Amino acid sequence: NRTVVVFRRDLLRKETLKLEEFIGNVENIVEDIQKTLFNRAKELLEKFTTRVKDFNEFKEIIEKKGGFVVAPWCGTLECEEAIKEETGATVRVIPFDQPEIDAPCVYCGSKAKFIAYFAKSY
Repeated sequence: NRTVVVFRRDLLRKETLKLEEFIGNVENIVEDIQKTLFNRAKELLEKFTTRVKDFNEFKEIIEKKGGFVVAPWCGTLECEEAIKEETGATVRVIPFDQPEIDAPCVYCGSKAKFIAYFAKSY
């Protein structure tokens, strides 16, 4: 019957296509799947990322909401270890593209060198 069943993992459904239709559209189908998965991941990242400026808010978000906490950080091992000790969170990402930072470290209050993403590992 020259048909192909395609399971769309982004939509969690099967589609039955004629073989010729599949061959002619396979690149578009894959591109559409990648776009959908990327956009879903981006939305989830935004939903579970919270920006904070003080340590009380940091602790509250880590404890109650979880996800990523984005905060100014001085970059010292001492602060990273203290944050981990008090919250269980560690630095997950320090983006290459750093904005101009005019904020104190979320933990110690000294001048922040980075905007960092913190989270707990589960």
